[in-house]
Amino acid sequence: QQLRLSRAEMKAVLLTEQQYRVMPWKNGGGVTTELAIDPPTVRSLDEGFNWRISAANVASDGPFSFFPSCDRSLLLLEGDGMEIEHREHGKQILKGDFNPIQFSGDWTTSSKLLGGACRDFNVISNRNKCTHKLTIVKQSEVSHQATADVTMLVCLAGSATVSTKTAAGDMQHTLARLHAIKTDKGVLLKVTPVAASTVLALVEFTYVK
Repeated sequence: QQLRLSRAEMKAVLLTEQQYRVMPWKNGGGVTTELAIDPPTVRSLDEGFNWRISAANVASDGPFSFFPSCDRSLLLLEGDGMEIEHREHGKQILKGDFNPIQFSGDWTTSSKLLGGACRDFNVISNRNKCTHKLTIVKQSEVSHQATADVTMLVCLAGSATVSTKTAAGDMQHTLARLHAIKTDKGVLLKVTPVAASTVLALVEFTYVK
C-alpha cells in the first residue's frame, strides 16, 4: 500500500549515471541501463516490480524479454530503427522522431533491425500495481504540476534546466542526456530547454488503489 505524503515530505531527486545499473536483459540477449525501478530494493526482475525505466542497446535481431502482466512503451534513441513483431498481434515500426509505441509484455515479441545497432528507451509498468503515461516534450518551455503518484522527467536529447518547487524550497537542476528528475505528487516542475534539439520524456505512474 502506498503512503500519502504530506506537503513537507514531497521531494524531487536528481538521477544520473552514478545511480544507474548496467545489467543483462531479462532473457540475456543484450545489455540495458536501468535508470529507475520501483521498489528500488529490487535486485532481480524475477522478484517482481511496480515499474521500471531503462535504455537498452540492441545489437542484433532477436526476441524481447517476456514481462507478464506488464504494459510497455518504447521509443528509439539511436540507430535506424526496428521492426517489432508480435505474432498474432501484428507488427510495429520503431523509428526516429521520438514517437513511442505501446504493447503488452504478455505478447511474444521479437525485433528486426532496419539498419545497424540501435538504442531504445523503455517504460514498463505492472498493470496489477500501477499504470503509466508517457508524454514527449520537445523544445518548448513547460510548467508541469505533478499529479501522478510518481513523475519521472528524463532528458532524451540535448539538455535542459529544470526548476522544482517543493515544500522544502526551490531547486534548479541541469539535465544532460539520460539524466532524470524523480518527483512525488504535488511538485511543480518548470522545464527550460537549453538547445533546440532538446527532447524530454515525461513519465507519470499512478498506483492501483
